[in-house]
Amino acid sequence: MNHLNSDNLENGLLTARLETENKIWIQEENRIILVDNLSEHQERVRAREIGQIANRELHHDGGIYHESDPADSRDIHLYFYVSDIRVVGFAIFEKRDCVCKYTWDEYDKRVQKELKAHCPIWSLGLIWFHKKYRKTGVATQLFQIGLKHLKIGINKVGLYTPFTEEGEAWARATFENEFIVAK
Repeated sequence: MNHLNSDNLENGLLTARLETENKIWIQEENRIILVDNLSEHQERVRAREIGQIANRELHHDGGIYHESDPADSRDIHLYFYVSDIRVVGFAIFEKRDCVCKYTWDEYDKRVQKELKAHCPIWSLGLIWFHKKYRKTGVATQLFQIGLKHLKIGINKVGLYTPFTEEGEAWARATFENEFIVAK
């Protein structure tokens, strides 16, 4: 592994500020950037690169994102949390049309529910942060800013399951009694 790859794994993806960035939030040296299918190619490449870093930990079969993925009905929106010169986390929101509601008790008992066809709703497909930034509140902050940007309330967004152990802990803290599964 070369030094740059090792540094990116240890500290977050080193990134330059791009003129075309769609910054939706800025606070001191931190910013949140939206990347979608209309974003410039170099922004979508950066999205793939941070997805590859996250995938070293998450091991998604098909990878997390690729810049040449065609636009489709999911209307994928990636929100990147940048601290100074490093992308240190991201959230992927996408529209999904198979949904059902779960209580945490039902989820714990592994109650099988049928996902029903539904008018598409926004779903949090994935939220990931570099290990140095976990349990600092930035994941919740990124989630809330994404919801605000999409103009949806917390009770109208779905979650993609299954969860990682840390993802489930975050979801339980964020959705106190019940949540929507949207795939």
